[in-house]
Amino acid sequence: MIKLYTAAHIVDAHLLRGALESAGIDAEVRGEYLFSTRGEAPVTMDTLPAVWIVSDEDLDAATAIVREFEQRPTPGPVGTWLCAACGEVNEEPFDVCWKCGAAK
Repeated sequence: MIKLYTAAHIVDAHLLRGALESAGIDAEVRGEYLFSTRGEAPVTMDTLPAVWIVSDEDLDAATAIVREFEQRPTPGPVGTWLCAACGEVNEEPFDVCWKCGAAK
């Protein structure tokens, strides 16, 4: 198993897993239960959800899918931005996430 991607939000992790599985690549999301501890546990690479691929042979194809996944447009209405730390949608005038306090 190879850790392929660390997601800012659990939704992103599952969207990527779905994209990988649609391409015939077995993948799983790990650490999703730690997502609920935000606010109590620090947000680190160890507490964010991660996507893992089962077979090492799928690494090249999976990496290409990740690149494409990262190029997708940011969801949310015009005039908003998505916090990279917690995935919250914030209004454009704000430079700090209202939910977790991370900088834009």
